[in-house]
Amino acid sequence: TGVALAARVLAEIATAELTWTFEARANSSLAPNTRTPQEVDLLTLESNAFVPNGWEALFAANDAAHTTESCNCAMLLAEATIYGFPPFRGGVDASCCPRTLNFDEAADRPLYVAVNVLRLDAGAAMDFGDAALVLDRAYFSGPGEAMLAPGDSGCYEGFCGNRGSSNKDDPIYVNC
Repeated sequence: TGVALAARVLAEIATAELTWTFEARANSSLAPNTRTPQEVDLLTLESNAFVPNGWEALFAANDAAHTTESCNCAMLLAEATIYGFPPFRGGVDASCCPRTLNFDEAADRPLYVAVNVLRLDAGAAMDFGDAALVLDRAYFSGPGEAMLAPGDSGCYEGFCGNRGSSNKDDPIYVNC
């Protein structure tokens, strides 16, 4: 029945590993032209006493005065439109980077992890990095500590948030 199936899915989610993927070394991405300054590599990870989210990585890399080419626009839009995070106080520039960024604002943004219900060895898609950490579920156990999306919210925002193609002949057409 549908109820039994839903219970099974929730049970799988409750016991699946939470994985976070990153680049083992800087500039090792399978698609280097898609990397943003928000992405973390092993050196960044080793220099922190915590796993930084993308905005914390941007803050650390630029000492709060960004000079980067572009940030992850889809992530920024998804955080505002899907998850309801407030806009950055200083606004963002045309490349989707915050004009000003302080650590408190950066730390108040999410860490994106995968719920590894398929029990993949890599933990998540390899285009998010070639190394993975399995995170302690207790870190995400409090009320409001985690949000679950059925897919990549940045991809959804990029393709379906009135920014994707509605032309069925377009090679990247997505039926949202």
